[in-house]
Amino acid sequence: MNQSKSGLRKRGVGADDLGAQDVTDASESANGSLKTLDAIDGNDVVAEDARDATVWGKTDGGDLFKVPTTHDVLTLFHPSYPKSHFDLLSLFLLGSQLVIFWLFLSSAQSHPRPDRPQTYSKIFFLSYFFFWRAMYDAGLGWILTKQSKRKWIVNLVKHKAWFDENRRPKTSAWLKRQLVGKMGQDYHYDTLPLEYNTWLLFRQVVDIILLNDFLSYVLFALSNLDFLFSRATSHSSVDSPGMVTLRLLGGVALLLFNLWVKTSAHDVVKDYGWYWGDCFFSRGYLRKSTHNTVPLTDAKEADENAEGSDDLQFDLVFDGIFEMAPHPMYSVGYAGYYGVSLLAASYSVLFVSLAAHAAQFAFLNFFENPHIERRYGVRKVLAERTPIIPISRNRTHNDLAAMNSAATESAEHNGMQVGRSRSVSLETSSEERTAFESEYGPEHYHSGGPPHPNIHLTTDAEIVASITPPNGVSEVVQEAVTQHDLLNKFFRKDVIVLSGLDLLRSQDQLILLLTGYIIALAILPMLQLSSNTILHLHFVHALTWRIYYSFILGLILKGQSDSRFLVRHFLEHYHYSPLSLTESPGGRGDRGVKEGAIREAFDNWKGMYNLGMVMCYVSFFGFALQTYHLPTAWTVGDELLRHTMGVLLVALHLWASKESYEVLGIFGWFFGDFFIDDYPSSLNYTGIYRFLNNPERTMSGAGLFVIWRSPLKHSRRDWVGIYRHGANKSQRITKTSTLGLWVPVHDEEWDGDVPRPLTDHSEGEEAECGEIVFKNSTLPWQTGDYELRYHHDGKYNVVALVGTIQIYLDRPDALDFKSIRQWLLKIVMLALDSDPSLIPKSSLETISHAAIQQRLPALLSREFNGSTTSLATATPSSMSTHSPGTSVGSSSGTPNLSHDIHDDDFRFWSERQAKRISWAISQVLNIDFAPEVIVADANITALTRRILASKELLGP
Repeated sequence: MNQSKSGLRKRGVGADDLGAQDVTDASESANGSLKTLDAIDGNDVVAEDARDATVWGKTDGGDLFKVPTTHDVLTLFHPSYPKSHFDLLSLFLLGSQLVIFWLFLSSAQSHPRPDRPQTYSKIFFLSYFFFWRAMYDAGLGWILTKQSKRKWIVNLVKHKAWFDENRRPKTSAWLKRQLVGKMGQDYHYDTLPLEYNTWLLFRQVVDIILLNDFLSYVLFALSNLDFLFSRATSHSSVDSPGMVTLRLLGGVALLLFNLWVKTSAHDVVKDYGWYWGDCFFSRGYLRKSTHNTVPLTDAKEADENAEGSDDLQFDLVFDGIFEMAPHPMYSVGYAGYYGVSLLAASYSVLFVSLAAHAAQFAFLNFFENPHIERRYGVRKVLAERTPIIPISRNRTHNDLAAMNSAATESAEHNGMQVGRSRSVSLETSSEERTAFESEYGPEHYHSGGPPHPNIHLTTDAEIVASITPPNGVSEVVQEAVTQHDLLNKFFRKDVIVLSGLDLLRSQDQLILLLTGYIIALAILPMLQLSSNTILHLHFVHALTWRIYYSFILGLILKGQSDSRFLVRHFLEHYHYSPLSLTESPGGRGDRGVKEGAIREAFDNWKGMYNLGMVMCYVSFFGFALQTYHLPTAWTVGDELLRHTMGVLLVALHLWASKESYEVLGIFGWFFGDFFIDDYPSSLNYTGIYRFLNNPERTMSGAGLFVIWRSPLKHSRRDWVGIYRHGANKSQRITKTSTLGLWVPVHDEEWDGDVPRPLTDHSEGEEAECGEIVFKNSTLPWQTGDYELRYHHDGKYNVVALVGTIQIYLDRPDALDFKSIRQWLLKIVMLALDSDPSLIPKSSLETISHAAIQQRLPALLSREFNGSTTSLATATPSSMSTHSPGTSVGSSSGTPNLSHDIHDDDFRFWSERQAKRISWAISQVLNIDFAPEVIVADANITALTRRILASKELLGP
């Protein structure tokens, strides 16, 4: 099939290198020469007519090979094509289904009750269809997910040596016959990589599942056609002939549309995409950076000439049917299900179709999309700070550059660093300002016009302190705003429908309250409740609000009094932008962080308190109305007296509340002294004290060095795992999972968590001892006592162990800016796995790589094969370097801020790394910041200021 563009995988991803040949032209392109790319307007582009270019495959190991011709599944039914044993099994299963269906039909013709065989046929083929659908969506989804993540199928084939002629000669010969018989002349079994042959084997298994899944569904639908199982010659229908005709035409149209979608999608993705070939190898065209046409005739020459070029290209292209609908194979590609439902006129077929289609979407969601993201997606870092520089409509680029240049030169002249924000003071007299405005317009004065010669920088603290600037001075503040900072400034755990609810936010309580009341108003009238039941509901309603107002709000207020509960909650779970990152008077925390947390906590408390008070009285009033009856005779009995006393008591309550408010004021009314310490007030609540319990729990993240000694000729599959002390009762066999906390003795003998086939090594290559390191994800991030276990030959037999090793966290030297910042630099670097692309630049200059502190027990060893295998832990030497701008000997706690604030920025690959930092701060400083707060700050200085502000608010 000719096409101007190369195609796209059936799961919505395609590339210039993916599937540019189909069954009809594969043999032509397989032996063609490589078409190099010509430069058009200085850019390398792919030639439009790419169908003559050689299609290359490339394994993850870098092996390059020509992709042979493959044939689609329809060749299974072509008598001239050879059949493998897998094909024969598939034909047998398909034929068995047809025979069973024929038996059900025959039984219905002779059975006294034809509906019985029809019912049995429905049950059988429904169960059979669900089995194959589960094999497809659950089975293949699970296997392909493991293959996509860890190359599980390929590693299994390697481990079982199914293609190894030396280890498994019979199995290898049998598999070779199954593959060679179905391929063309351009297929060379012995020269192609294992990954490609494994994929050919896998696709034959897929054919069995897909074909049986399809046929069992069709036979289930046929089982719902009553006229096939009934002996009557005519049937009455409740539908008019016109409706029947429309139903049949609609069903046929959907079937034809489904056929067109499937064939079009296959034309685009080819067998490579149809059978998930990108889980096994890459396929595409070599794209050279030069513009000379160089024909390549074999994979070796192509691999040699590929140096310095872009190898294989994987640009995502939405082509053909994929331009019409997203994931057409899983969306509109199942329109035939509903066409069959119309033709069968059966709700049973419709609901089964809906269930099967839903299962296919689950396959798309849990395997397909994550695989596409892993394979083709761009890995995105968290907390990436990309500056957004707004340009005034009256400011040119030259003006902006000149202003920035002048400001930078002035800062460097005064020995200052330009931080994330700066303030430019334009000192002018009123006459100069008038002349300035007349020349450039008044908007230039505040939006930024030509630079004034008298420019100097002032700090953010000076701006905050100076509420009214002196006469003749005007402030123009320029913020180097980033998308990350804007996002965390305006979006802070916002509620989407009911997701992200925080029950300590008053507006979130209102959302739940209104939702609940609307649902109750819709349901209660339908229940037709008696008056007595309604009375009981009003009692429960009033009692609930009284419990909320008196008990729940009381507990919150007590928690705020005891441990600053409410302020702590908002401080730990929400991000508050600091006023400044460049000023820290006396090494204290940032005022913006502290005031932001207090303000939001107090505002939400006021909302909750007022809501509780109002609803408490309103609900009680509603309950009272249910028991009240307007008297018919006011002067008879005690009716008038009761009403008079009731009105007086209500008036007394209102008067008492008004007097209380006048005495307490709005500050006392809302218990402001529980939140604001420095507010001038004469209120004195005795018996209120603050208590803060800081449990001391610590952990280390540095690397754990282990020295091992083992006999010569020991197994190269030996490995060492680290376990919780006491987790394994036996010292001979390990029975608990490592949870990924293990390191191989010889790393080159392992492919991930699967041992490679053993290779011969000379005696000189066998080491008697060596050193391994537990670091990054192999090192525990939980404190406690651990033990090391040396295991033999990739198994769980223990030949040596060391215990107990205590892992804990270092603590900052003091609760001042410098100590906290130095401690955070070390914690952040360890939490980010020392990735240079993530850690702050300042850590490369100022961090002290502290040695691991651990308590070493006596060395434990075990005799093994007449020799000794043993383990010992080694402590790395301590290295410390200090940048010239860091005050090493200072003890005042005032930070030295000569470093650039931007150098303190750090980023993340995943939220798991932010959780490590949050956990470390919690263990050492007893402040439970949410990971979102860590990601929002993403700056050592900002996080240090936040910690100091938190300690000042919450106590030591």
